[in-house]
Amino acid sequence: MKFLVTGSNGYIGKHACEYLRNKKNYIIGTGRKEYSVSEIDQYIQCDFANDEIKAKLKGIFECGLDGIFHIAADNRKEPHGIEVIKSNCIGTQALLELAQEYGVNSFIQLSSVPVIGSPKELPITPKHSLEPPTIYHATKCLQELLADYAYRSAGLRTVSIRIPSPMGIGVNPHYIFPTLIRKAMHGDDIELYGTGSRKQTYVHVLDICKAMENAFYRDNCHGTYVLGSPHLISNKDLAELVVQILDSDSIIKYTGIPDIYDNQCWKIDYQPMVEEIGYHPETSLEEMILEYSEYLKNSGEM
Repeated sequence: MKFLVTGSNGYIGKHACEYLRNKKNYIIGTGRKEYSVSEIDQYIQCDFANDEIKAKLKGIFECGLDGIFHIAADNRKEPHGIEVIKSNCIGTQALLELAQEYGVNSFIQLSSVPVIGSPKELPITPKHSLEPPTIYHATKCLQELLADYAYRSAGLRTVSIRIPSPMGIGVNPHYIFPTLIRKAMHGDDIELYGTGSRKQTYVHVLDICKAMENAFYRDNCHGTYVLGSPHLISNKDLAELVVQILDSDSIIKYTGIPDIYDNQCWKIDYQPMVEEIGYHPETSLEEMILEYSEYLKNSGEM
């Protein structure tokens, strides 16, 4: 198979390229950097905010593609609103129009669970009301609508997958999961805001890649899905688990500073992905913790 993977230099994009290429697929990646940092077969430097994006990509579509995995996203916050809208929305529409024009079979893109703002109903499903907290999340809502319109108007099979907190090598080191691991490995005190009661669902980046691949091969699936896992855990319980698994001397303390997200719960109903896409999260929390701790040891980034 020949796939286009947008955002191939990004965190999830790099993992997706490696995963798909290991399956003997031909991978064409795109990114804003001059050179690819992923092991792929072909690379195109391009900026999705550029009005000439269709002309830039036309050649690869003329040569034929089996599917598109649209992962690229500009997630900068204000004051970059206009650039974020142009990059995420113009780029997505350009890809959809090219896919329709050249007969690409499937368009799979990643969206974000936090497009709902904060959970008002549990478990979270695709029908949850939308209150995007940033311009970036607002563009994700529009990307989903554009994909759905391409399906309804032109028959292009599109799948939008909203993902929760991803974990794996390359994740933003400032997120709470890698921060807890790093502190535990140093034996530093782990300080939590509020009561540490906020619950998040974590999913390994490789499980995200498998979900996208499954969505491509399931011809009957289309629309918006919410990806989840059994790994719903509070910040407090996650800190305790990390300390236990890494046999750390770290002491868990509370800063006394309120956490506006205390008692928030991101429980996700991902059963439709199991039934319609064949998605089964395989990586446990313990495996995520051990993998990242080994990475820190070997990379010298502790």
